[in-house]
Formats: sequence, C-alpha cells, structure tokens
Amino acid sequence: MDRIDPLRNMHGDQFIINNGSEYWENNDSVPQNAKGWHTDNDWYRQFLDSSENALVVVHLFTDIPPRGGGTCLCEDGIAGVLKVLYDNKQGLDSPFTQLTMAHIKDCKEFTSVSGKAGDTFIMHSYLPHTNGPNHLRTPRIITNPHVTLKEPFNLDRADPSDYSLIEQVILSRLGRERIPEAEYRDPNSPRLKYRARNFRQREAKREVEIARLEADAQAKGLEVDSMWVKGGAELNAFFVSFGLDLPPGPNHAVQD
Repeated sequence: MDRIDPLRNMHGDQFIINNGSEYWENNDSVPQNAKGWHTDNDWYRQFLDSSENALVVVHLFTDIPPRGGGTCLCEDGIAGVLKVLYDNKQGLDSPFTQLTMAHIKDCKEFTSVSGKAGDTFIMHSYLPHTNGPNHLRTPRIITNPHVTLKEPFNLDRADPSDYSLIEQVILSRLGRERIPEAEYRDPNSPRLKYRARNFRQREAKREVEIARLEADAQAKGLEVDSMWVKGGAELNAFFVSFGLDLPPGPNHAVQD
C-alpha cells in the first residue's frame, strides 16, 4: 500500500455496459480476430516501467455467465506488449495498439471473464484485453478503475525479494532477472501525464445526460444530485484524481 499514489486512485462514475446484439446471438467469434485489443494507458507516455496503470481492477455489477459478454483476456499476450515497450526507448503516446497488439493474431491462450455480481478481478496492466461478445443478450455491467503507483516500476533492484509481483511478471516474460533503466528508456524523452483521450467521448455525452436527468427530476419535483451540476470541491477533486486538469496529450486528436 505504501507504493500506491493516494491522489490518482478514485473510482469514477463510469459504468461499462455490454448488451450484445442480434448478430452475436447466433454467431461465434475468433478471439485472434476480435477488434479492440488494448491495454489501458491513454493518459500518460508509456515506457516499460510506467506504473500509472499498475493494475486493472474489474468490478462486476451484474452476473456474467459464460458467453455473457465477459472481458476477453489474451493470457499469452503480455510478452509481446513488453517487447514493443522495451524496443521503444523514447516512449509511446496513445494510440499505439497497432504496435503493441500486432502479435495477438498469433496468440493461443484466451479466456473470457465470468463471475457473480460483486466479484472483483485484478489483472496485470500489460495483459491485453477486449470487450467479449455477449451471446446471451442479458446486460453485462462492469467498471474498471486502475491502481496508480507513486513511482515507476523498478526493474533493477539489488535484492530480488523486493520486486513486486507486477515487476516479477515483466522480468519473467522478458527472460531477465533485472533490466537497467538505460536499456529501455531514453533519458532525453520525458515522462508525460495528460488528459485521458477517452474522456472526449464522455464529454460529448455529458450535456445530453444532464439535460435528461434535469428533465426527469423537474417532472418529479426533485433535484439532480450530481457533482457535474453542483460543482464545488467534489468536482475539483474528481478532475485532479482523473487528470482532467492536465493538458491534452500529443496524439489527443488522433483517432484509433
């Protein structure tokens, strides 16, 4: 717990819903050909040791039975991601899935998450994942906050027993016992944090959502209890925690 950044760790207000489609009721998918493979890292410059997203946490708000739209994981895909990051010493600014996910087509080990409402899954930050097809058409609702650390991963510790489990996975997948920072990071390329690219989509919908809430509240003689309407300290804390007070990144306007 002493390595976790207390500022950049907050559960947001975003639910991720997968209702499926008529197509997926009668069709199966080949995970190697699925769209949307990624790791969550669109708010910072990504180096091999970047820890802004140290762990991906997935909370289930509904039951997710098999074939019910659970997140699809590529379990043998971590090494391919790590090799790309190791080779790009200048760092990568999102979007860069065309580089880090190019090997998915050759991977063999795929798993779809299933579980009960209230379950939580914790995943390595470099584990490729994507939205799984919902063949059952029952709503699947999750959210996935991230664990951010105070400092980058240390892949060159003097005492191997000090490596975290996350660092151990990175080293083992690269077949190394330790890696000096000079091997994988250009010191002339600064570490950057910026406003997350995916907030563009949420910002575009926010005014419509608030208008709908206000209309419903007015019809019922109620008030909208939302920080987006009230503003103040709660909204300011949300902005800081999610980096919304930061400028856009270098590729903010680039489409995936």
